[in-house]
Amino acid sequence: MSENKGGDKNLKKHSKWIITAVVILSFLAILSLYPAELTDFFREYFVIPFTEDLGYNAANTIAWISLLIFVLYLIDRYFPYLLKYIDLKFFAIAGIYMISAAAMRVLEDANLFSEPLSYLFITPVIDVLIVLIWVMSILFAFLIKRSSKKQKWLPAMYSVIVLLALNLTYLAFYLSGPTSIKFIPSPMVFLLASLIPFVIYSVHYRYKKKLDPVLISSVGGLITVCFCSYFIAHWMLGNEWISVSKDLRPSILLIVVGLAVVITGLTYLIARYLRKRYGNASFFCNPINLSVIFAQLMDATATSIGIDRFSYIEKHWLPRILITQAEKLGLSYPATFVMLPIKLILVLVLLYFIDMLSRESESYTDPARLLKLVIFMIGLGPGIRDTLRIAMGI
Repeated sequence: MSENKGGDKNLKKHSKWIITAVVILSFLAILSLYPAELTDFFREYFVIPFTEDLGYNAANTIAWISLLIFVLYLIDRYFPYLLKYIDLKFFAIAGIYMISAAAMRVLEDANLFSEPLSYLFITPVIDVLIVLIWVMSILFAFLIKRSSKKQKWLPAMYSVIVLLALNLTYLAFYLSGPTSIKFIPSPMVFLLASLIPFVIYSVHYRYKKKLDPVLISSVGGLITVCFCSYFIAHWMLGNEWISVSKDLRPSILLIVVGLAVVITGLTYLIARYLRKRYGNASFFCNPINLSVIFAQLMDATATSIGIDRFSYIEKHWLPRILITQAEKLGLSYPATFVMLPIKLILVLVLLYFIDMLSRESESYTDPARLLKLVIFMIGLGPGIRDTLRIAMGI
């Protein structure tokens, strides 16, 4: 009897993974029944839009959303203990990685990379790349935190080892004379970019007298942001790596960020005024919710200005349809009419219902943080990318 109970317990323990594996294998088995049709469909709606950077269509949009929902389900189902770390500081770290992703994507837009290297910097591959950098940074942060409990000098030693490894790798890449990148800075530039995060961590440690693993987990994102900033500054100063007739608009950075800040600030002030009469209005005074609103407004503002003022084209499927319909109505600023009000209303409604569910049941609290983080990231990344593209004239 004891053996049977033990077997039942083990089966129950691994049932989640078994069910997931069965679902995935069943899905793959169904797809294998139609190889030719599947190949043509995949090539037309996924491969060609990816390799030629044509943007999104209904098929790949639904596929990426479905994949995102599935990943969120797996995180909530199998790694719920990770969700407790999602706070305002974690949002800031996520913001750093979104900035790094946007910066790398813009450099691909500026034709810095040649094929096949350029494919690394197109969605969704760049998203996987950023996640890998983030995961490695988290592992490094835990290594630093754990080693500090053994010997005080170990974190410094591991930091030096990581710095040496990164810079030696870049030096080898630089000396190899790569042809897949049109402009490659001196190893000294990369050295300075890689030192900046560690200087920040050292100053923080001297001030706080303790190591912060969440802060240290930003190391990969900060290095990427610092290094990409050099490329962007190089371009903005007129030292482009390709011959283009570009119109630099550095002021657009202040305009987009400023408008997003103003609208977010007005939302906060209105919510603060109404919260005495309508208690739920306090949802929009929450710093995390305000961060989500700001991120989505960054995307909406940059898209509106890019399309209405500078004739950029919307690549996302659903917004493109809505903007086209607005143009047919004869509106002077169709993107502004569609993106700003719809984005703002949609994010406010989503946040309201997320917080209502969290208030009704504590079991929704952690998944709610994860959902807000995703909404924050899918707004901030495209918003920064579009803003940088307009500023760089590409």
